[in-house]
Amino acid sequence: MEIIKLNKYTNTGFLIKNVPEDGSDILFDMACSGDSNLQKELEKHGSSPERIKHIFITHFHADHYFADAAWELVQKNAVVYMEKSNWESYYTEPLVADLIHFNKKIEAAGKVILLNRRDKIKIGNYKIVWDNFDHANARNLAYRIDDFFVTGDAPLQDIFNEKSKFTNRLLCADNPVIKIAALNINQISVNDMIKRGESNERIKYLNNHTGTLENLETAMRKDFFKPFFMNLDVIIPHHLRCRPLDEMAEAITEKLNQIKKEYGYKYEIIF
Repeated sequence: MEIIKLNKYTNTGFLIKNVPEDGSDILFDMACSGDSNLQKELEKHGSSPERIKHIFITHFHADHYFADAAWELVQKNAVVYMEKSNWESYYTEPLVADLIHFNKKIEAAGKVILLNRRDKIKIGNYKIVWDNFDHANARNLAYRIDDFFVTGDAPLQDIFNEKSKFTNRLLCADNPVIKIAALNINQISVNDMIKRGESNERIKYLNNHTGTLENLETAMRKDFFKPFFMNLDVIIPHHLRCRPLDEMAEAITEKLNQIKKEYGYKYEIIF
């Protein structure tokens, strides 16, 4: 499986190339880098709008889902996948007019597949499972496609919850083990947020609704999750928010390399 991250630091957008069944490509979210548009980003990586057959969306926030771009891809070849209650939320939530407009077009064209929570599907030889997690004013799907796991904006403290049967279903199943994990690391730690002068309300929001390096470190040191991290080949941190972003990336790399050495983990860190 060839996995390409469409944005080095922020947001989420992952391209999976060459589905064995038909050679088409898959998108998990739609974020691009800098000022690039989605078509240019796809072409840069050897894909194209015509090659995208499946678009899996974690949630409707505008740094993950471009409704107008989704509609353009749907007119070419694509189908949009979204958890049923999330998709239907655009009827009741105060969402932007463009999102509602293009989602209705996609729906009218019969090009949306509504997923039942905690179900599974197959695309070619790939098995895909998912679960729903709270994120800000949205629900966020975390997906697993064979040995690749992508959190979207799901909080890491909810993803790595050893008491949750859904954590076991997403992370710990061994058919196959996860080799590549794209993890939302939006902040460094609560102390870092305090030093930056964030309000208590803002700190609570960020800690409860986003991923922090501190949450990941806690999980990596728990016996329950050590087999998971021992099997990982690659960690892809994404959705960095503390600027300058390259300094945040350096801090993440330093901490993850420290834990890697301490526990004998073998993963690479790729931005």
